[in-house]
Amino acid sequence: MMLSKKFGTDRAFLFWMLAPASLVLLVFTAYPIFNLIGLMFSQVELTEIGFLIQFTGLENWK
Repeated sequence: MMLSKKFGTDRAFLFWMLAPASLVLLVFTAYPIFNLIGLMFSQVELTEIGFLIQFTGLENWK
């Protein structure tokens, strides 16, 4: 049985059923992209206690 026949043509219901999955997908996609963009303008060094991240701006692109 198709979903539209079982629940009628209530588009609002279908929207709210897809909204949580869409939000999770957006978060798991957008966060790494923005993090990568931030790292493109930073210098990352591995130290004994962890990573040292320093913003360098356009120095990496010269």
